[in-house]
Amino acid sequence: MAKAFPLLIFGDQMDFANSNLRFVRAPEQLSCELDGEIAILNLGSKLYFGLTDVAAAVWRELETPQSFADIVIAVMAQYDVEAEQCRSDVAAFLETLSERGLLQVQESAV
Repeated sequence: MAKAFPLLIFGDQMDFANSNLRFVRAPEQLSCELDGEIAILNLGSKLYFGLTDVAAAVWRELETPQSFADIVIAVMAQYDVEAEQCRSDVAAFLETLSERGLLQVQESAV
């Protein structure tokens, strides 16, 4: 059984690619896709969020638990972006999702 981690796991020294962490949509949200855009409702805060383009692509990947590396690979397959820039942007976006209660971080069994 995976356990949830606190938000403090994020930091600029975190080595996402070599961790056994998995990222997945938080259960306390509802989301749907409308004309290529994603609308998300945080059920706890009652706030809506809208995602387009790369952010929407990352959200789609989070339907099932994914490693950081798998998310980055999926984004790079869809967009023309340098690996380092992609890793940095995905890490920042995952942190933002976590801060807004839209992301669950799990440790996978090794």
